[in-house]
Amino acid sequence: MPLATRPQHGTPTWLPALVVAAAVFYAGLSLWAQWRFSTLPWGSSSPIEILTDLLAFAAVGFAARLAWRHRANPTLRQAWLSAVAGMGIVAIGESSDWFEGFGAFWSEALPFEIGLWLLAAFLIYRCTRFYAVQKDVRYWLLAGFAVQLVANAMEIAEEGGALIRLGSGVTIHLTIEYTELLSLLCYASALVFTQFGPQLATAAARYLLGDAQAPVMALPAAATRPVAIGTLARAAFHGRHMFRKPRYPTPYRVLHRPLLREAVAAGMIGLFAGAVAGRVRAAAGLPLRRQLAQLWRLSFREEFDAFSYYLMELYRPGGAREAGYYLTRYETKNGLITALNKMRGEPAGAPHAMTDKLAFADSCRQLGVATPPILLAADAGEIDWRCNAEALDCDLFVKLRSGRGTKSTEKLRRIAPLRYTDRSGHEMDLAEAVEKLRRRTETGDPVRTAVIVQPHLRNHPSLAGLAEQSLIAIRVVTCLNERDEPEVTHAMLRVLAKIEPGWNPRPNTEYGAAIDLDSGVLGPMTGDWPSACLEWYARHPITGAPVMGRRLQHWEPLQALALAAHRGFPGRIVIGWDLALTDAGPVILEGNTNMDVSFIQRGYRQGIGRSRLGELLAFHVDRLIETPPPDLTARSPSP
Repeated sequence: MPLATRPQHGTPTWLPALVVAAAVFYAGLSLWAQWRFSTLPWGSSSPIEILTDLLAFAAVGFAARLAWRHRANPTLRQAWLSAVAGMGIVAIGESSDWFEGFGAFWSEALPFEIGLWLLAAFLIYRCTRFYAVQKDVRYWLLAGFAVQLVANAMEIAEEGGALIRLGSGVTIHLTIEYTELLSLLCYASALVFTQFGPQLATAAARYLLGDAQAPVMALPAAATRPVAIGTLARAAFHGRHMFRKPRYPTPYRVLHRPLLREAVAAGMIGLFAGAVAGRVRAAAGLPLRRQLAQLWRLSFREEFDAFSYYLMELYRPGGAREAGYYLTRYETKNGLITALNKMRGEPAGAPHAMTDKLAFADSCRQLGVATPPILLAADAGEIDWRCNAEALDCDLFVKLRSGRGTKSTEKLRRIAPLRYTDRSGHEMDLAEAVEKLRRRTETGDPVRTAVIVQPHLRNHPSLAGLAEQSLIAIRVVTCLNERDEPEVTHAMLRVLAKIEPGWNPRPNTEYGAAIDLDSGVLGPMTGDWPSACLEWYARHPITGAPVMGRRLQHWEPLQALALAAHRGFPGRIVIGWDLALTDAGPVILEGNTNMDVSFIQRGYRQGIGRSRLGELLAFHVDRLIETPPPDLTARSPSP
């Protein structure tokens, strides 16, 4: 399945040149025809008048076709209707001589005629400003306006008799008519050039919402038959009492009980609508009352919360109807994926649980799966040396043995042989660093204190510019298919902004770009928080490095690594693998058996139900429904 190509990738390079050649030919044809037939230039039957009228009406038709194409997108529909109106004004004005008694009004009311030309230019600009990041569009629009001003100035000068010395009235009028034709050609060319580039929103380079042409998206593994996996999963979650542990949207069990759960949902509507609704109204054209109506309906009828509504962009035209194809964190984080995995149990001889990084690393080593070495581990005041001291003479990375994400992580930067500095600037030697770790784990809950130490990995040079100090994670999702074989269904490049010392990540703590599974090409980058739901970037929003269209090196080995790892953990149905492409090659960092489904769906701008993963999860949920309920009912907060 190729990358979902759009005009900027799929348009032949000779097409823009063809547009310029056609414009030059049309301008030359108009002059030749006027000279060949030797008619007065201001008559309705003169070639230059006829060709100008034809061009104006053709431009109206072109703009109308684009308005119809983008009819589902309020922003672009209104933009192209503005172009229809602008070109329509020109067409009516230029063809007024066709109608008896009407032409005199236009020709005698010069201020009115010039005012309408200026109004037309403004309306055309309202359309092309959404494509102004494309230099061809911008230059042709400015050229058209400049030529139009010249024509208007000549008309005013002719009216005052200032051009009598420059030639006969026929020559002067022909020059004015021809200048207007050139202006119209420039405007029409600017509209045509909108189709030959990435359709970005003005200078901010943010993608327009809901446009069939933008942004350029990477594709997940395709579904043979889309399935409303969100509706199915939520029905199974409640019908089978799968609630296990409160994780989302709150870790407090009491707030998941009836009435209190609805109160939390209402509070989320107020919180996220208050933060985002105004910008969505301005960008997508969806009034606040309609957003609130959709939020209340989705929250209380389909249990689709406000966080997911804005993050998944369900405010887009037709988006609310797609809710059934989206999974949310509520059913997945709170028990559904756990129930799916418990259905299989642990096969005999299966590797250790994936939540223990020490056991996970040992299992990967036995499986022959590349993973960063663990140099030492500390637990309950004891140090487990897993290497000699010389192997520790490098930048080190400390993280919880059973933690997730970046919680309680620390980097020790090497400043001299076996000497380090921590994030506060405190210098220490190896003995002091190890003692500090030992004391950290001496008392308290081992889950919160036990740590491992690994070498600090560096990103592959091909990823330059996407992060400064942090290790870029490549999330690869694998799921067991109907034959119990893992398949890669989604992938996403993720940059943890919150651990970059020099960045201000708010409102995003993470940036990500979906990966086209066949080609390894990145789609546009976006953030992980609803308040940034309008933002899609062709370049990294902080470093400015190119993202969209960038091809990952070693993409096939990365996929193969995730598949090999899943074969070693057959007791898990769906796993989100975090891999890294380091300067030494691909390695697997960890596997997430209760992965986040939200950011993946946002990155692809598509519900999981419309991908191969939706089909596979539906297959497993159906099997789950047919089996005896797992022992989770007693823990459910539902009555």
